[in-house]
Amino acid sequence: MSSLVSQLIEVINKEITCLERFLTLLSQEQKLLVENDIDSLQRSGNDQQRIIWDARKLEEDRIKLTDCLAEKLKIERGEVNISKLIELVEESYSAKLRELHSTLSSLYAKLERQRKKNEFLIRQSMKYVDQSIKIFLGLEKEDQNYSASQRRNQKVQTEKITTQLV
Repeated sequence: MSSLVSQLIEVINKEITCLERFLTLLSQEQKLLVENDIDSLQRSGNDQQRIIWDARKLEEDRIKLTDCLAEKLKIERGEVNISKLIELVEESYSAKLRELHSTLSSLYAKLERQRKKNEFLIRQSMKYVDQSIKIFLGLEKEDQNYSASQRRNQKVQTEKITTQLV
């Protein structure tokens, strides 16, 4: 069983490295969004996809190992997680798993914060583009005499143009 726990620790360490690389890319993406560097954003997106693929592969490996550990420990597969393993394995492994669990929790929180920042920047960019298109099309100041259907038609036309540009 100690071999399985050692393998699990190795996989979790690799996952952490992978998530740290992903966080770095998200942080760089924030800078690229501000600078409107489309080419670099595209490359960053491709790099992110590769890291996500790696992370999924590592997650599959981790699940296989935890399933094997569940079998060895005579507990249900769905009940095995790092917290449960911390309680059930010997102290030397338990301490390392506790540390890894803490690191993972912290990383996931940082990833979520960075994702929200980037999402905000993207939404702001979209608002700017939408406003620019409205100004370009002369829709910036809507005539108050327009009927509701005329305003809807203008909105639909603007959305069609926006969709075509994106």
